[in-house]
Amino acid sequence: MSNPVEQQNSIARPVGIRGIGLHTGDDCRLTFLPAEADAGYLFRRVDLPGKPEIRPLAENVTDTSRGTTIAADGAEVHTVEHILSALSGLGIDNAVIELDNHEPPVVDGSSRPFVGVLREAGRVTQDAPRRYLVPEEPLVYSSGTAQMMLIPAPGPLRLSFALHFDHPVLRSQYREFVLDEQRYTEEIAPARTFCFLHEVSLLRKAGLIKGGSLDCAVVIGDEEVLNDNLRYADEFVRHKLLDLIGDLTLIGAPLRAQVVSLKGGHTANVGLALALRRRLGLAA
Repeated sequence: MSNPVEQQNSIARPVGIRGIGLHTGDDCRLTFLPAEADAGYLFRRVDLPGKPEIRPLAENVTDTSRGTTIAADGAEVHTVEHILSALSGLGIDNAVIELDNHEPPVVDGSSRPFVGVLREAGRVTQDAPRRYLVPEEPLVYSSGTAQMMLIPAPGPLRLSFALHFDHPVLRSQYREFVLDEQRYTEEIAPARTFCFLHEVSLLRKAGLIKGGSLDCAVVIGDEEVLNDNLRYADEFVRHKLLDLIGDLTLIGAPLRAQVVSLKGGHTANVGLALALRRRLGLAA
């Protein structure tokens, strides 16, 4: 699926995937559809009257509790970040994402299943240049203990992520990544979402992770990881990069810059995206 970065592209044919949502536990059928040049990404709720559509932009984010939720015209879609990450990681510019429920399938907790079906769809090069967003000035954003910095830089999107937890199993991890389709597929897409065992009961009391299990998340116990094995020694920071790639698509255009995140998460990711859109006059 290689393609010159100067041209936009979409998928060649519709493809779908089905499963339950991580937080709602509800069954959902998701279908990726081709889209015209300059269409960008568009979510469509086919289960609701009128099939309302939601544009995944930072100003349409309504919740960042353990995932990114977008909403418009009375419709919402939960945990969109893994889908958006897969599309961005593969360099797909334009696509419609149809769902028959309000949360997409979690599948194995990574974006690898979405990458798989998108590769099956094939790719169509479109007669339109890719329109990169190239910031001219640095931007710093803070949210709680999270610190985010966007630095002007030429070439592909460069990401640096440092995480830190006060936990004997997971303390600090750091990784840098330059967005590239092959590297994304091999190094980032398979990294699964994770949580700590002590969080599970609190999350369930909050009405979250109803579809969660060891089949779709890495669970960190008091003294060990409860899953049989990790896909990478630093799978945790790789998944944070996966989420960051997805959340940065909420800027609304492919980005040429360096983004540095210290202890970031969805709230900080979305905050940075919204701050940039506001600086550029793209959002109120």
